[in-house]
Amino acid sequence: MWTELGTTLIIIGLLLFVIELSSPGFFIGIPATVLIALGLMAIIFQERVNTWPAFFLVVIISVITFYYTMRFYQRLAPPEERLTHVTAADSLVGRKGTVLKEVDHETIKGSVMIQGQIYAARAYENEVISPKIKVRVVDSKGVHVVVKELENQMSKKIIREG
Repeated sequence: MWTELGTTLIIIGLLLFVIELSSPGFFIGIPATVLIALGLMAIIFQERVNTWPAFFLVVIISVITFYYTMRFYQRLAPPEERLTHVTAADSLVGRKGTVLKEVDHETIKGSVMIQGQIYAARAYENEVISPKIKVRVVDSKGVHVVVKELENQMSKKIIREG
C-alpha cells in the first residue's frame, strides 16, 4: 500500500514538473518537489508512517522541503523591482492617475501610477504635485507623461517663480 502511494505521489510530482517546464512561472515545481519528497518518504519508511511521530516528521520534512524549494526558485528567478516605466503611449492622454513620487515641471524624476502601471512624469505647469494627489494625463512626450492636478482637489500647490 505505501509503495503504491509513494509511487503515485512521485508520478504526480513529476507530472507537475513537466507542466512547470512547459509553462514556466506558475511555480508548480514547489508542490512537485514536496510531493516527490513525500512519495520517497512513503516508500522508504513504509509502515512506520502510520504512527503519530512519523506523521509529524512528514509534516516537518514537507515544510522544510517547501521552504528550501521556495528559496531555490527565488534565487533562480529573483522578483523584479517595480521600476518606472519609460514608455508612454498617446492612449494615456485623458487617463487619471495618482502621484507616487513628487512631480514638477522641470524634471521627469516624478512618477505616477495609471491603471496599475508606473510612468515617469512631469507637471504641466510651473507647479509641484505632491504624492497621493490625483492627476490627469494631458500629454505624452517620449519617455514620460505630462500631468495636471485634477481641479476638484484641495491640495498644497507650490507655484515656482521665475
